[in-house]
Amino acid sequence: MAVKVPLERQMKNTVKNINKSIAKKFEYVFISEYIPEIIGTILADYDAKLVAAVTDRKSRTNPLYYRDEFQEALNNFEYVDTSDNQLKLVTPDIENFNWTQGKLHIIKNILEGTFGVYVEVDENQYVTMYNKKPQSQMAPYDKTVPTKERIYLLRYTAELRNREIATFGRQTLVRYPFSNTPPIDIFSNAESFVDENLGKWVADIIGDSIKENSR
Repeated sequence: MAVKVPLERQMKNTVKNINKSIAKKFEYVFISEYIPEIIGTILADYDAKLVAAVTDRKSRTNPLYYRDEFQEALNNFEYVDTSDNQLKLVTPDIENFNWTQGKLHIIKNILEGTFGVYVEVDENQYVTMYNKKPQSQMAPYDKTVPTKERIYLLRYTAELRNREIATFGRQTLVRYPFSNTPPIDIFSNAESFVDENLGKWVADIIGDSIKENSR
C-alpha cells in the first residue's frame, strides 16, 4: 500500500508556483472538508471488519472498547505534508500509523492477523484451572486495566480443553473472536477513496483559489 498520495505531476508544478495564500487554501480545504471523509471511511471499515466480527457478547476483547482512542489518533494524524514547496495528502496505513500510543498496539495486533485458536481467560478462571496465578511472563491482553479485570489469550490446545472441562464441567471459555484470522485491512478503502477523488479535489481548489485571487 502506498504511504503517500502525491498530487499529479502537473498539479505539483502548479502548487509550487501559486502564492502562499492559495497554498493555505489547499491545506485548509483538505483539513476541513476531505480529511473528515477519509477518517469516516476508515472508521466504517473498523466497525464492519473489527467490531462487527465480535458476535459473542461474553467476549471481553471487543475492539469497540478501543474505538474512541483509535478515532482520536486518526484525528491527530498528519494528513497534509507541505514540505519541499509541495502539498501531499498522506493517508494512514498500518506502517505509517502511530501504534505506540495508549492501547493502539492491541488494534495493530488484530490487524496483523492471528494464527491458531485462542480463548479468553481471566485471572479467576486461570487460578481455578491451574491453582496458581498467571505467570509473570504472561502478557495480559490489556495491561492498563485493574489486575482482576485482565484477560489472557491462551492457545486452545487439547490439554487446555481437557482442563477446562475437568474444572468447569463443560466448555465455558470464550473463544477469542480473531482466532485464525488473516491480516485485516481497514485502510485500503480510504486510499481508494482518495485515489478516485484527488484529481477533482485539486481541480476544485485551484479553480476556487483562482477566482478568489482574481477579484
